[in-house]
Amino acid sequence: MLPDARSPASNPRPPRDGTARAAGGRWRAWRSVLGTLLAAGAAAAASNAPPTPALELPPTAISYRIDARLEPATRALAGTEEIRWTNATGAPLHSLPLHLYLNAFAHQRTTWLSEQQIGRFDAVAELLAEEPDPWGWIEPKSIVLRGPDGRERPLSWRPVQPDDGNPLDRSLAEIALPGPLAPGETVTLAIAFEGRLPYPIARTGGARDFFLVGQWYPKIGVPGAARQFHSTTEFFAEFADFDVTFRVPSGWLVGATGRPEGPPAPGTDGFVAHRFTQRAVHDFALVAGSRLAEATSRHAPQGGGPAVTVRYLFPRGLEALVPRWQRATEAALDTLGAGVGPYPYDHLTEVFPPSWAQETAGMEYPTFFTGSDADLADLRFPSAGLRFQEGTLVHEFAHEYFYGLVATNEQEEAYLDEGFSTYWQARAMETLFGGDEASSVLLGRPLLRGGFGRVALGFGNERIKEPIARSPSWLYAPGTLGLQVYIRVGQTLETAEKRFGRETIDRVFRAFYARWAFRHPTLADFLAVAREQGGEPLAAFLAEAYTTARQPDFAVERATTARWQAPLGRVPGPSGPLEVKPATREEHAAALAPEDARETDGTVFLEVADPGWTRADAAAPGSIARRRLPAVRGPAEPGYEAEQGAFYESRVRVTGPAWQHLPVELEFRFADGAVVTETWDGRAPWRAYRFLRTAPLVAARVDPRGTIAIDPDELNDGRRIEPKPGLAADWGSWLGGLAGWFVGALTLWL
Repeated sequence: MLPDARSPASNPRPPRDGTARAAGGRWRAWRSVLGTLLAAGAAAAASNAPPTPALELPPTAISYRIDARLEPATRALAGTEEIRWTNATGAPLHSLPLHLYLNAFAHQRTTWLSEQQIGRFDAVAELLAEEPDPWGWIEPKSIVLRGPDGRERPLSWRPVQPDDGNPLDRSLAEIALPGPLAPGETVTLAIAFEGRLPYPIARTGGARDFFLVGQWYPKIGVPGAARQFHSTTEFFAEFADFDVTFRVPSGWLVGATGRPEGPPAPGTDGFVAHRFTQRAVHDFALVAGSRLAEATSRHAPQGGGPAVTVRYLFPRGLEALVPRWQRATEAALDTLGAGVGPYPYDHLTEVFPPSWAQETAGMEYPTFFTGSDADLADLRFPSAGLRFQEGTLVHEFAHEYFYGLVATNEQEEAYLDEGFSTYWQARAMETLFGGDEASSVLLGRPLLRGGFGRVALGFGNERIKEPIARSPSWLYAPGTLGLQVYIRVGQTLETAEKRFGRETIDRVFRAFYARWAFRHPTLADFLAVAREQGGEPLAAFLAEAYTTARQPDFAVERATTARWQAPLGRVPGPSGPLEVKPATREEHAAALAPEDARETDGTVFLEVADPGWTRADAAAPGSIARRRLPAVRGPAEPGYEAEQGAFYESRVRVTGPAWQHLPVELEFRFADGAVVTETWDGRAPWRAYRFLRTAPLVAARVDPRGTIAIDPDELNDGRRIEPKPGLAADWGSWLGGLAGWFVGALTLWL
């Protein structure tokens, strides 16, 4: 899902637990910007790779048959489910984990609500002022083991808290089996449950005429990997087959994971049964509403796979937004289909909640996701230029691949699915809009590709003190999870793309998808594919980027130029030693200038001082080297005129992160139009350059082509001898203020 952007950094109210808050009324404005700003982090359009065969849905070891009923007036749920579960762990089991996710919303002191403020509400009092009884819960009424002969045996269960020991948390339970379940053996469980959906606090819930029904049924967890429900993590499960019947009042529209099976079936009690089935998915969600409208489209994605029927569900009266959603959906299908691999399902359901239920927006489930809450204002200034509808939509669709199909463990390695989705969101946005326009226009300014992400990382740089790759995902340093798992990963992948080429990155993702779809890969698995498909330099860079605590900030720390003067004293000259005194320095300057400065062969002299570096397993000594480099000759600086016999000494000192696998290009521009470029391996913490030539230095820059998108501070990458303060102040303060707000917003990631 998208990170929560409900918290401007400028909010003056004291934060709780170091977290900035937002007033509920600002919510739409914040997320309006956010949906597309995350798309600023990576390049480009869909790959031109040839179509590849669609993936076949694999057999699964789990099946669910669920029959449930929703009472909208009370938000009550009641249902039964039959679960067939085969032990594929390779070891005997004495118990099974059972997720009861709705219990995260049962009271103030659940683990989820203890870790996070309540959605867009500043405090429980504000929540209660909007809805006096907002809580949700779920409880198994009975759990029965059904034998192959039809006999039933009641099973006991108990809440467990393996992560934090919170006795008030009931989001995870354990079912005791009557005996060891051997590898390959199957059990059939019959569970009757009842519960209540919460008022929309986050991700799930509803009231009155709209319900987003997510994480709503007792769900078997992955033995050995089942976690409680934490506020900054999502879900992890094995693939299963689902057959779900959901009963709602007559006249209500229902959408769900999977395909509808037959027409809705009216009952004698005024309720209508809607049945959906889906093979090989690891979750199941629904939406139900009495004031929803629907539209459909069909698209054959680039890259192969089946044609996809897309169902759009939205509040009545917003039909004008459907073409906008359709264009974004098709761009997402094409971009990921061509760049990663064919989408294997032939259907997709997209939900756009009403604004009062905005807490259910921006959430992904297999073949089903919620976009931004919809409003006709999105067609007008300023929202039309921000493209937040498209940004949210393509990000959530990317999750159909990264967690939906390549089912990484979001509770342990959230940076895999969220970071990959951020990168591919940007790719889809460029497919949709092209070039710099992909990242929106705000207040008349284009938010250029990659620029915003770098500035946001710069403003959050001091908060980041640990590597991206760490576990579990709910224990990142406060206020950094959004920066780490979304932006930093997206910028890392953009950097890899710019250094090693888009086709290389696409080759890696296509192989990763083909190998790991319907499985549960880790970072190590991704790096192994990167090494195989992109080579050791790519894999080494990615490994360093994921496991290094600090971000790689290159900077031009100092740049000076001054007219060269002959040294005082007895100085060797072309015809013998000369006595140089203060009064004769200018007189002797031309004669005593080193031959290196005269550039008779068109190259430029430079002296390079490098301090060397030391690691635990290797070291390189420092050195001072004198060499010549070719120069590209361009037009001279306006107003520059060469002076006969004049020489200039220019000095530049650059600093860097001392990474092992992140070389950087340096560029030096001189007043006579000469441009010199040099590649620094970046392994030392600094490097110093000295030039002696007939023209002064004008500017020095690290990474002039913007290859290192993960560098958090683009504003220190260059330095002019005579800066242009108007431009820097104008652009820098504008982007800086926007990024400062955004970094504060990321502190409330959901």
